[in-house]
Amino acid sequence: MAAGADLLLRAACAKLLRAGDNPAPDLQVKRALTAGGALTKDQAAAVKASVSYLMVRVGVPRDMAYPAARQLRAHLNWATEQHLP
Repeated sequence: MAAGADLLLRAACAKLLRAGDNPAPDLQVKRALTAGGALTKDQAAAVKASVSYLMVRVGVPRDMAYPAARQLRAHLNWATEQHLP
């Protein structure tokens, strides 16, 4: 489960850091999540819960500015929808 959460967070960070013109990291994450068998339904739900917890716990302005927090939350939502069943 931790590996799935790690991959999902890496996908969101990669998307934040690049302009979105290179789909290769997205494909790598999809392959990694499905390699050796996809995440079980329970594991996928646990990863979604972890990401949801992170989105709720990001403090504004303590951790980051409001626009940055909005972008982080948007990209975490994107990664969850894109890579988890």
